[in-house]
Amino acid sequence: MAGGISSALITTVLGIVAALPLILLHSVVSGVAKGLNHMLEEQSTGLIAQHEEEAGA
Repeated sequence: MAGGISSALITTVLGIVAALPLILLHSVVSGVAKGLNHMLEEQSTGLIAQHEEEAGA
């Protein structure tokens, strides 16, 4: 029975070791994506405003 528990604990530790760096990587990539999304929204708003100005003038 101790062998089964040992095997289960080893797989649990390996899962945690694999998950922690991936969670950190996800956090970094998510932050970069949110920043890019924000920048694109600002630029598109500026382009729409510029287009409306030119069309109205």
